[in-house]
Amino acid sequence: MCGRKTLLPLFNREKLGVWAAIGAWVLAACAPTSHAIAPSSEPYREPKETCNANAALAVVKGKKSSPAIEHEAMRTATATSVRTLHKDDMITREYKFGRLNLVVNDARVIESANCG
Repeated sequence: MCGRKTLLPLFNREKLGVWAAIGAWVLAACAPTSHAIAPSSEPYREPKETCNANAALAVVKGKKSSPAIEHEAMRTATATSVRTLHKDDMITREYKFGRLNLVVNDARVIESANCG
């Protein structure tokens, strides 16, 4: 046994103190801090939709999309933002409360609207 090399040179006796210090540092990094955020006392409430796509569509359906028409649709729908999409556009699936989506054809005529 004398003179036999260790199979794991990283864990020999000389380096054991270094590994112990690294382990203590890692555990200290995971410890909770005094800056923890206190939980809210109010219960969770679902956000309410402020967008009314039907109201906007009643005003702008069949009109050619323009910044003025989009602003009118957004104001009528009480939306906070508006975007214009083509039928076949690829879009992300996130739902954004208050966003009005105007769907246009190739001639940029508004055909439908939805919120999200």
